[in-house]
Amino acid sequence: MSDHRQRGGSRGIRRPADEGTQLAMRGNEFYKMADFAEALNVMPGDAPGRATLLSNKAACLIHLGHLQMALGDLSSSLQISPKQEKAWARKGAVLIRQKRYDDAVSALEDGLKVMPDNKQLQDILLTAREFQARAQHPLFKPHSVATDSLAPSPVARKKVADAFDRFVALEQRYFQGLSAADRQRLREMSEMEDGAPLSETMAGLSFAGEVLLLLLGLKPCVLIAVHMWPEYASSIVDVAFRPFVAATKDIDGVELELHEITHEMRTTAYTTTGGEHKGFKGGWVLANRMDDRYGHVRRTFYEAKQGYLVLEDAVALALGYPGTLEALQDEPQTFTVWYHIRRSGRQTPHEHKPPCLEYVCHRSEMAMSEWHFEVCRRACEGIAELQKRVRDDHAELLGGH
Repeated sequence: MSDHRQRGGSRGIRRPADEGTQLAMRGNEFYKMADFAEALNVMPGDAPGRATLLSNKAACLIHLGHLQMALGDLSSSLQISPKQEKAWARKGAVLIRQKRYDDAVSALEDGLKVMPDNKQLQDILLTAREFQARAQHPLFKPHSVATDSLAPSPVARKKVADAFDRFVALEQRYFQGLSAADRQRLREMSEMEDGAPLSETMAGLSFAGEVLLLLLGLKPCVLIAVHMWPEYASSIVDVAFRPFVAATKDIDGVELELHEITHEMRTTAYTTTGGEHKGFKGGWVLANRMDDRYGHVRRTFYEAKQGYLVLEDAVALALGYPGTLEALQDEPQTFTVWYHIRRSGRQTPHEHKPPCLEYVCHRSEMAMSEWHFEVCRRACEGIAELQKRVRDDHAELLGGH
């Protein structure tokens, strides 16, 4: 009898833990499907491996934009078990997204004291330090310098303009050489109607504006990646980008290189979209080796990551975006910003102006966005005219200037 009671009591003690484990597993399944609210809803209040459970809850909270709540769970998780790669990485990511770069650096340094050889924590620490540096960069610090001082010299402007025209001619040659079937496929990728003029398709998919910002030192790299058609990236690289790089050698502060992304590069958007964002494998990067941010470009796009995802904000930093890509609970309203370009002194139909930058930002980042655009507009003067459009992602187009 006593033996029976002991076994029954043992089962009674284990049952809640078993149920908690099952709920935690269900939560993980919802997480993989990017249903973060439901994952959070089914996760138990307690279960074996409480430290991991708290870290996983924090991951859901991060994707839902509840950054401060996530930070609390991560701190509790690390108090229970300090040797957790994902918890330290998530804590660093939260602090970066809160723009608490000094705190992010401090937290990640603490994590590396516990796990000194951890590559993921080392990478995120370097990203946090890059954000520290960006916060002091004239391009991202409103009114830190006179915009007149950012304009290129007449000699530099002429070299950049010649290189820009060279790329435009090469890109046009690529589009004009496409078969009818490939042109239609490009129209479908850019969500244009059947029979849309080639010039309209070219404008929508053109890299010319981004290349101009790269040549002017306003972007550290250009990402050449089309997820629906990877062959597009390699074919336009062969026809347009390779000869452009070979011919562009005489611009001060510019040393171009091309790099193919051959590894399975996935960002946190892969989780957020439930796997719809397939990553950047098969894409290419055109980078300026002389840019101060080149090291970050290499860490973000060149180096294969084993077992973890690249932060979306690290990608935004590498591409020179001034905004924060992912959700913030206290700022759910987001804006999509486009810069459109037209070669100075040439007539271009309004709807055919190619975009040279597209990014998402939050209301608190609008002042920086305005400054960023003004710096870019001033730097492009004499080469191209920039226009800006802003869309409230929860309302209608707000207009531009």
